[in-house]
Amino acid sequence: MDGSAKSPPFSLGVEEEFAIVDARTGTLVPGYARLMQRASEEARDHMKPEFLQCFVECITSVCPNVAAVDRETRRLRATAGRLAREAGLAIVATGTHPHGRWWDQVRTADERYGALEDRLQDVARSILIYGLHVHVNIGDLALRIAVMNQARNFLPQILALSANSPFWMGRNTGYQSYRVAIWSAFPMAGIPPVFADVAAYEDYITLMQSTGALDNVRRVWWDIRSHEKFPTLEYRIADMPICHADTMAIIAFIQALTKTLTERTLAGSALTPQPTEIVLENRFRATIAGLRGTQIDPDTRTAIPTTAAIAATLDFIGPTAAELGLTPYMVHLRRMLSPTHLSGAEQQIAAAKRAKKDDTTRYSVMKLLMRETMAGIDPKDAFPLLDFPPPGKG
Repeated sequence: MDGSAKSPPFSLGVEEEFAIVDARTGTLVPGYARLMQRASEEARDHMKPEFLQCFVECITSVCPNVAAVDRETRRLRATAGRLAREAGLAIVATGTHPHGRWWDQVRTADERYGALEDRLQDVARSILIYGLHVHVNIGDLALRIAVMNQARNFLPQILALSANSPFWMGRNTGYQSYRVAIWSAFPMAGIPPVFADVAAYEDYITLMQSTGALDNVRRVWWDIRSHEKFPTLEYRIADMPICHADTMAIIAFIQALTKTLTERTLAGSALTPQPTEIVLENRFRATIAGLRGTQIDPDTRTAIPTTAAIAATLDFIGPTAAELGLTPYMVHLRRMLSPTHLSGAEQQIAAAKRAKKDDTTRYSVMKLLMRETMAGIDPKDAFPLLDFPPPGKG
């Protein structure tokens, strides 16, 4: 993704992290180089490695609206899927790999990743987790920080909608999003503080850098952050959702929410940021229970169903969503709140329960993930492949 302060307000950039697996067994494969052997230069521009070689990150260009994101993510997913098939691999959309072991994985040979491993040791090595990152353009830093303060309130709802990581190294963890539990071990991760203004934000970053807590501003890994390079508010809390339709609905939710909060801020009616301890508790509840749990409503001082909290937010952002042409995505989100709808995590658990042995369980869950990852994706949308790897590539 590239962008500047000249990008249209509320334009979008999206990063989707996929696991690379053996197409027959579903076992993780350090396959990024194999995946990219026949990728065109255009495809390579949008498909990047991550810390571990069993990842491919598909990155959109700056998109003016959700419809453009929809088209571009379809094309990138179709391309990654086709490249994987050509190499005997598959890509899967999940927050954690159901049975992969982090100590078996191969780190990408990159100086930046080497420095990260040196600093964080096993915490870095265990980052076998996959997320969805959504950038929304807000050109003014002061406005961006003000909106970030308010958007914190809604992060647990985004997590609940995306929850898709119930398994870790072959075990049912009892969580709907165990990815967040793993990610929480990182420094400068989780819910950011509330900042009174830009000066307070910049003072905090300066303090962290001057005391050695932060050696690189790119390592501010909060669940939502003002990006250090682009003029965007980056939402980082979501698991990689199980299917493209759910992913797009969550992206639409984020854009409509961001625009709503921005306009309220400019009109002098900004929301009050919830106390950090309330946001953290709601985040934990979403992590362990997903859509089936409750959220604390600090206004009424009661716990309400998570689905009711999200439904209220959909009412809150509804007019903006309609203005942006996002009503079909809002309809999909309301369907996700139905008691009969199974989240990604619930679908994985159900697939495991239908199996009878460990090996069958692994295959059943991976078969589900491989199918749902490519559901609704037309292979004909893919970038053309090279007839053979270019010299020095792959």
